[in-house]
Amino acid sequence: MDRSTPPRAPTAAASPVARPFHLERFRDYLALEAGNSGNTVESYLRDITRLAEYASSRGAKSPEQLSASQLREFIYFLKDLGLAPTTIRREISAIRTYFKFLVGEGIAARDPSERIESPKRGARCPRS
Repeated sequence: MDRSTPPRAPTAAASPVARPFHLERFRDYLALEAGNSGNTVESYLRDITRLAEYASSRGAKSPEQLSASQLREFIYFLKDLGLAPTTIRREISAIRTYFKFLVGEGIAARDPSERIESPKRGARCPRS
């Protein structure tokens, strides 16, 4: 895929939270400024769309209204959905990247994701 053209995620673009949560700008940042692969852009955009829709369903009209405790509640929500720890770790990575973008662009004054912890990796069996 050509990196000069950011991939389109139809679910994110069609989402009612796309504009207030700056999803298209975030997509452009991921693809053009951060130079992420098309798969990473699509995954992160899907993850942040899920966060935005969750936040919106709980009354947040923009990402600036999210607190660290609300982000933790969202992580618990993901666990309750039965998502794998690796998926949740990627979601947390997407959230951290998203807030880094928002602060860097002057959209948000603070980053509530700074203290969010990722799920621990499972213990591996020793090889014989």
